[in-house]
Amino acid sequence: MEQSDKEWANPEVVNPAQNATNSDLENERKQANKYVIISLCCRYAPAILASLLGMLGYGIKGVSETAGNSLDMLTSLCSLLGGSGYLASWVFAIVARTKFKSAKSPKVLIIVYLVLLGLEILAAVLLFMLFMAIIQSCSGAAW
Repeated sequence: MEQSDKEWANPEVVNPAQNATNSDLENERKQANKYVIISLCCRYAPAILASLLGMLGYGIKGVSETAGNSLDMLTSLCSLLGGSGYLASWVFAIVARTKFKSAKSPKVLIIVYLVLLGLEILAAVLLFMLFMAIIQSCSGAAW
């Protein structure tokens, strides 16, 4: 027993079980990073694709009306996919956080998502208050 205690206390002696654990942690971290990347792609890819198709459609509309209408339809479809991508990004982030508890990237991603959600809620409340102020200022005006 005393010999093994000395080996564990010596930092130069490497435990094979500890190496396997470090390797497992590295693999777990890589898997967690894959989930984080998929989550970020689900969150931002539809918006980027919709804006690129919108810009492309704006340029093509002057050349061909039919092609412009088709791109408008694709842009609308990408915008609809944005909502489902938003939900999927949360699902992937939560799955990564629960599946890979020791990885830091899913924890950071969820914190960033929560901060963004708080800012989105704050923006929605401020926008609602702005609209209410505009409606109240126009209540005496003739439409």
